[in-house]
Amino acid sequence: MRCCCCGQVLLSPGTPQIRALSLKLLVRAGALVTLMLVVACFVAGHAHITFWLICLPWTCTHLRQVCWMQLVFRELYTSRPGLVPAILDSLLDLSLSDSNIAEVHSNVLKNLHASEPQHLPCVMKFLLSYAQQTTAYQVVSEIREKLHLPKEDSNGAGPSSRRTTPNSEHADIAVLVCSTIRMALLLKKYLVNAWLKAIDDVEYIKVRTEDLLVLVVVHDAVPARRRVVHSVLRNKIRTGLVYDVLLHSALANNSAVKREYFESLKKLAGVMVRSPEPAVAQFGVAIYRTLFETSQGSASLQQEVVVALLAHMGDDRHVRLSSLTLLASLAHRHTAHMARFAIYLKGSLEQLERLSLQESRCLLDAVCAVAASDNTTALHSELAIHTRKMLNSTDIRYKRLGVLSAVLTLKNSFESSATEECGEGSECGGGGEDMLDMVQVCTASCPPASALFMDELSSTILRDGINLKLERWLSGKLEESFENMFVVDLEPASPETATPLMQLPLQLAFDLEVEEQAEIVLNLATLVEKLEQHRQQQKSSKASRAATIADTQNSGAQMQTIILTLAPHLRLLRMLTCHLNNGDLTAIDGLLGCPVYYPHPDVLTSEGFSGLPPDQQSLVLSCLFFAANWFRELINAFVTQKAPELKKKVYARLRNLLEVERTLSTLLPLCPSYRPHVVASHVDPDTTLTLPTPAGCSAAAGSRKKGRKPKSSKKSKPETTVSATQASQAPATLAPSQPSTSQPPATQLPLTQPPQEKLKNCDLSACTPFLRELHLDVFSLLFRTMCLDVDLQSAGNQLSVLEADFLLTDLNLKLAHVFGAAKRSSALDKNTSDKGAGFWHLSLFSAEEVASQTHRFVKPICVHLDNISTLFSSLIADHDGILDCSGVLNERTLPVARVQRQLLTALQLLLTWPQLHAHCNIYTAMLVLVCRKTWPHHSMEEVQALPLQQLVWGAFCYARRQIHALLELGSAVLLVRLLESIVGLAKLLGYESVPEDREQESEEASSSTHLSDESPELRNLYSYKLGEVVTSVLQRNWTTAAEGLPDKGTVYNQRIAVLLQCWLRTSTRSLTAIHHICTTGLEEYTGSSGRDPVSDTFPTLNKGTLGIYVSCLLSNLSPSVKKALAAAELFNLSADLSEEEENRRYFDVWGSAVDVYTKLFRVVKQHHSRHLLSACLKYARPFLELFLHVGMSVMDTCLRSRKDEVCKLFKTLQSATRILQTMCTESKVKKDVTLTSHVPVIRRSLATLVFRVKAMLVRHNCSQAFWLGVLKNRNLDGDIIASQSGEIVEDAKKTEEKTHSAPPDDGEEETESGEGVELEDELSDVELEEETSEYNKSLKGMKRKKPVCESDDEIDVDNDNEETAEEEEEDDEEESETVDDGTDYSASF
Repeated sequence: MRCCCCGQVLLSPGTPQIRALSLKLLVRAGALVTLMLVVACFVAGHAHITFWLICLPWTCTHLRQVCWMQLVFRELYTSRPGLVPAILDSLLDLSLSDSNIAEVHSNVLKNLHASEPQHLPCVMKFLLSYAQQTTAYQVVSEIREKLHLPKEDSNGAGPSSRRTTPNSEHADIAVLVCSTIRMALLLKKYLVNAWLKAIDDVEYIKVRTEDLLVLVVVHDAVPARRRVVHSVLRNKIRTGLVYDVLLHSALANNSAVKREYFESLKKLAGVMVRSPEPAVAQFGVAIYRTLFETSQGSASLQQEVVVALLAHMGDDRHVRLSSLTLLASLAHRHTAHMARFAIYLKGSLEQLERLSLQESRCLLDAVCAVAASDNTTALHSELAIHTRKMLNSTDIRYKRLGVLSAVLTLKNSFESSATEECGEGSECGGGGEDMLDMVQVCTASCPPASALFMDELSSTILRDGINLKLERWLSGKLEESFENMFVVDLEPASPETATPLMQLPLQLAFDLEVEEQAEIVLNLATLVEKLEQHRQQQKSSKASRAATIADTQNSGAQMQTIILTLAPHLRLLRMLTCHLNNGDLTAIDGLLGCPVYYPHPDVLTSEGFSGLPPDQQSLVLSCLFFAANWFRELINAFVTQKAPELKKKVYARLRNLLEVERTLSTLLPLCPSYRPHVVASHVDPDTTLTLPTPAGCSAAAGSRKKGRKPKSSKKSKPETTVSATQASQAPATLAPSQPSTSQPPATQLPLTQPPQEKLKNCDLSACTPFLRELHLDVFSLLFRTMCLDVDLQSAGNQLSVLEADFLLTDLNLKLAHVFGAAKRSSALDKNTSDKGAGFWHLSLFSAEEVASQTHRFVKPICVHLDNISTLFSSLIADHDGILDCSGVLNERTLPVARVQRQLLTALQLLLTWPQLHAHCNIYTAMLVLVCRKTWPHHSMEEVQALPLQQLVWGAFCYARRQIHALLELGSAVLLVRLLESIVGLAKLLGYESVPEDREQESEEASSSTHLSDESPELRNLYSYKLGEVVTSVLQRNWTTAAEGLPDKGTVYNQRIAVLLQCWLRTSTRSLTAIHHICTTGLEEYTGSSGRDPVSDTFPTLNKGTLGIYVSCLLSNLSPSVKKALAAAELFNLSADLSEEEENRRYFDVWGSAVDVYTKLFRVVKQHHSRHLLSACLKYARPFLELFLHVGMSVMDTCLRSRKDEVCKLFKTLQSATRILQTMCTESKVKKDVTLTSHVPVIRRSLATLVFRVKAMLVRHNCSQAFWLGVLKNRNLDGDIIASQSGEIVEDAKKTEEKTHSAPPDDGEEETESGEGVELEDELSDVELEEETSEYNKSLKGMKRKKPVCESDDEIDVDNDNEETAEEEEEDDEEESETVDDGTDYSASF
């Protein structure tokens, strides 16, 4: 303060004296003094202005606070960014009106992205404190778009950041912002739902780091909403969220927030990893991995992650496997950090007994990796002792664990020695030889353990390799032992003609050495005979399991069971030879063409096999199994060879394999007591295996009438499962429960099997534990040209139909195992079989590695698909397009059609990998291969130069043109799924519509009449194109191959349901499609005369599929209305229509929906059955609930302006609700438990709707428009339901509300509603609560509030108070509303 005369400084503005004096002046002075002080503040510093701003609310009167608010906010907020906290704090103390607060709130929200990092906590506090419930969703949506948390490794957060802030301050700012959000969520519950809905509504590609952090904050702050957080995350993952980069960005750049919410992150990861969905479980694994990798500066946090992973060992099987796999990965990638926690890994070894073999492998891999990093630690010594102890155990379980430990120790020691540049002559080679010698000695008397050792060692050599010196030493020993044990010299003069003990007739079969005489032969039958003899001796022995194994510690027992190591021995020998000779197998190519001692053809027929004694039958079947496994390993080994002679032999071995398995499937049903030997060395001894059953038995069981099973069926059902140990030790002659007898086979067979003429071939798909796995390289055989003549089982150098079917079936199983997103079975599932059986070798590779190896198969798949399409198109053209004639559907074309289905399935599986969109090179390569077939006139270079959008369109065109060459509905369903996969990939890549400069379409799908008036923009959408294909399939008359009659049955109905659901789920205007089906298909069906009515436009709509159509249309009606309302709202916002025009568009949507709803119920009343009643009671509620929540608001607004139209709509709806009420009554009369379970909630919704209508009429001053009457209870046929006394009385009175022609400002309406079981949301698992239960809200806020979600994937809103509603049976009285223009209200009321 200066003197007004001399200018001398009397008091400094910053001194306590001037502040005290100013405060007195501000309190005592009037408006003029206050204004002068405020003006003085504008030219002062930040500290002084902050002081004046704090004092300002206490000096202004209530009337002047608005002026000061406008002055301070307009002049200081934008010009002085440093004063933002003080300005917002002062505004919080002002007494402002709602409109003024809303104005300030809007301006602050608009400038959020330009806020300084240090001001974000204060700004967020202000925005969330003044967020109103009605606008919370919009406020939160804008906040999540403009909020940018400062990164710890950056100098600014927003675009306008100018200052350099230390990383510690940035960390504190992020924590303060999260704490502010957390406090706001605790104070205002509606903000929780607003945040969750805003994040759930955003597309997966637009999910930001801040979204993930907010979900973590909600998970920590509001425990009651954790399930909703899990649901939102699952929804995003299912739609294709790439979470690896997102997690790393969220946790690595916000380490302070991570430490603050570490426990919540750990709990969230634990919940996710326990999910039955593989993709969601991998998200939990990714959280654990990111927490560990981003906490390398904090050993305590890493320790908590390790302990949490080890704690999952008490969870389900798939959870244990996921956690232990991550533990092994961390041990290899961060060995130094994991070495700190060696004590925890050491203690986990005690749990090995209760783990499966695959889980034990992961745990031992982690322990061995840590132990190998430092040979001087106690863990290394204890692991060596533990390995020797388990190898010397007499229990096969511990011996197998010892084998795993030894192989993994060898692998990890080689990796550590490789990093230390250990040469070939160093100790590591000698130590490896000692380890291998020890394992060989300890497993010599236990062939199953020896087989596991060979398989594990071969996998290690394939993936990681071992010391070259050790490989040469091991290769020499294996070659010598293989020749001594399995191969004998061939003597052409006197070959063996029978087995030594059982005298089974033999032959020298499968000799490929045509030009020169074979010198060696595989002694298969003799070795299998020794194995069968040994199994019978084991079963007859009464000794214990341990004693039995102890008895086998001799060379005689080893030689008897050595055949169990045949396939693993060949696999290991092949891996070593291939690795040492750079892929060349010339040194062992003699094994590929050598003959085999094989059962004589006379005993391989059904008649000859039935005449054999039981022991010889078991010997024959075992020979077939071992021969099939021998050929499988030969094909795996030599399929990669380039020599033409070896290629021909590989093709021949494939035919031999099919011949052996065909014989096996024929003979296996004739000996139901046979138990194969387990050759899959990774299968646990106590794993329950499902044995194959004859197809004839299952067909006979399925032909019985559906209904309640008799009580004796469980007793008469034979056992079809056996453990792996029992399978290897059970006698080959009799079932385990049967005593050994000497009765002839003729007296035993009729007691254990049906007559021979009723038995069919056995399906070998359940024999995966007994058959060796084919490698991915085997499917390169698909590159051969396929012969489409089914009569040629061996087509020379071409691939026959049977061979192609065999290869494609196995390929599809592998692709489904790797790329499939099917849910795992529950932990309480009684089926404990290992679902990984048959995929042990495949599990060595990640999904990305499998995709990189299999995408090249797209080319032969497309070639074969084109050839089959050309064949079928020519057949259809030759028979004038008639599919049900004998020239098109016959025994010659059905196998080819099966191959066509397999090809479509393979292509669909390759394109539906959930993470495909994240690997540009892989999907681009596949699309190029497909487009090369779409546009054959283009060269490969020209196709590769096309943009990605054009490639996606080319793939869609290629798949779509296959629709004209389909003979069966099953193939059409697979083609639609393939097209849906391409559309899904296009959506993930950001392409909703086809390119404008697309190539001329070579094949146009049949145009659908109901969509002929659509706009060009809609016609260019992929969903529209897909709908055209589905429509053409549904409008086609599909027939059976046998009689040429229309197809029908359960499978047919399921396929129709798949097509309808796909069409309505992917269509952008699904309500239009539903309306078209109702107005054409259903009306044609109801108007059709005859015993079997059918629609002319949709031949698939008949008496058998009516229930499917009604169920699909009703279940998709509510989501379709939501899509239509969302589209109408977007159009209204973009077109800037008036309020009346907006309401008109909403009303049109509801008019169409109510019309569809009513037509469906009328059809059900005319053709009612139990299935139709169940569908209506189940799916009727969601539409009426949506009508209550959203539709009644539209009716409120339109009641005065469109009285007649509203009246007509309620008249239409009344006919449906009356039928629904009749259904409820009839279901209770019939006492059907399934149907009556829906009645209480439906009638509760009826009462809710009645009260809602009354409230609307009261609001419009026409409450007297109700007329109460009495209705009689009738069934669907119109008959009056009698009372308990037998008289025709009004037992269940229904009160009916009637609204009639109202005065000029009154309205008319009528409605009833039924509520059944909630629709199953495809994405969301948990519903968000609705914060208010008021239905009669004004429509003025419709522009600010989204009336519906844009897609049915959004979490629905439901009332929680429904659980406490009374579930009274309203049989005596029920209120309903009717419309009758001829009645006066006053008199009626």
